[in-house]
This record gives sequence, structure tokens and C-alpha cells, in this order.
Amino acid sequence: MQQCRRENKGTHGKMLNALGNPYVRVLGHRILLFDLGGAIAAGIMLAMAAAVGIRHTAELYRQEPLP
Repeated sequence: MQQCRRENKGTHGKMLNALGNPYVRVLGHRILLFDLGGAIAAGIMLAMAAAVGIRHTAELYRQEPLP
């Protein structure tokens, strides 16, 4: 018995279909909405990682200063 194969677009495909036009204009450039969101999220995660690294380094230095 042969099974019918369906194309699986996944969650992103369903959301893009619901939006209709997934492009936005930023500074005169046409960018995909989810690419813009991903770039913003990556920038925020990088800033958070840097802030936590600086905070932990300062705390370790306070606990065990160099001679």
C-alpha cells in the first residue's frame, strides 16, 4: 500500500502564509520579517552575553583580587 506524501512546510511556512507579505522596509532596504527578527534577537543575545561576562569577571576579581 502506497502512502500519500504531503509537503511539510513547518511552522515558519504556516506563519509566512498567514502574513501574506513577509517583507519589511528598513532604511530603504527590503528585508524578510523573520530575518530582521533573528538579527535583532542575535544582537540582544550578544549584548546579554557580554554584560554577564563583564559582571562575572568583576565579581570574581572582587572576591580574589590580584596581588
